[in-house]
Amino acid sequence: MALGYKFLDEIVAYLGMEKQAPPSIFFTDATRFPDKAGLSGWAPLVESSIVIHTLSVKNYISVDIYCCKEFDTTKAKRFVRKFFEPERIDERFIERGVDYNTYKKPQKQENFPASANS
Repeated sequence: MALGYKFLDEIVAYLGMEKQAPPSIFFTDATRFPDKAGLSGWAPLVESSIVIHTLSVKNYISVDIYCCKEFDTTKAKRFVRKFFEPERIDERFIERGVDYNTYKKPQKQENFPASANS
């Protein structure tokens, strides 16, 4: 559990993101769910979240960086490789909220009182 917490805690700063709260780690009971034994962790971010899921029996980890702030995906992969030293990485990059960084708040409309002649 400490390794998952450390990963979530460190990758946030490494990618220049901001935590809303400390990471949370959850353990799946291997006795009740032997094929799902592992950890899940979540770091809530101002920009969205970073989530990990592991399956101990398969020596598997999934890392999801869900963020509406632009970030360097190469830097993120480099951090994951160094931290976990995986044999292989399957990656998917999906740009979400494509208008998020260009969204402009609508200007406040003036509310004029109705004229007496209307």
